[in-house]
Amino acid sequence: MLLAFLASATLAPALEPLQFLVGHCWRTSLEEGPTDTHCFAALTGGFQIRDYHTVRKDGRSVYTGESLFTAAAGKLHFRYTGSTGAHLEGPMHVEADKIIFEDVDKTGSETWWRQIDATHYEDVTVAPPELAQFNRRKLFELVPDETP
Repeated sequence: MLLAFLASATLAPALEPLQFLVGHCWRTSLEEGPTDTHCFAALTGGFQIRDYHTVRKDGRSVYTGESLFTAAAGKLHFRYTGSTGAHLEGPMHVEADKIIFEDVDKTGSETWWRQIDATHYEDVTVAPPELAQFNRRKLFELVPDETP
C-alpha cells in the first residue's frame, strides 16, 4: 500500500520528469563488480525527491550517498552528499527526454538520465576528449523486491 502511494505521489510540476523514479529502487552493476542501488522517494508533499543509494560488494555496503532534488521558481536543482565526503550540487534541466545535470564539476562533461522503458533508465556521462576515460553509460533496472 505504501509503495503504491509513493509511486503515485503528486510532485511539484518542475519535478514531474523524475516521476518514473519515485517509489522505486533501481540497480546497476558497476564495471569493478559492485552493484549500485538507488531508491527514490517523494518528500515534503512532492516538493522534493530523495535518492538514497548504496554500493555493495560481496553483499556488504562499501559506499552510500544521498541526493536531494528540489524545484524553486520552476527550476530543478540537486544536492549530493556521499559517505566519503563527496559533495556536488547544481542546476538541472530537461531537454527532450533527457534530465541533464549541468556541468557542476567544471570539466565540460555532460551527465544525463533518460527513461528507456517502464523498468530501465540510463545514466550517461560524456566527457571532453582529454577526459574520455570518464565516459560511461550505466543501465539501471527496476528492483521490484526492494522499496525506498
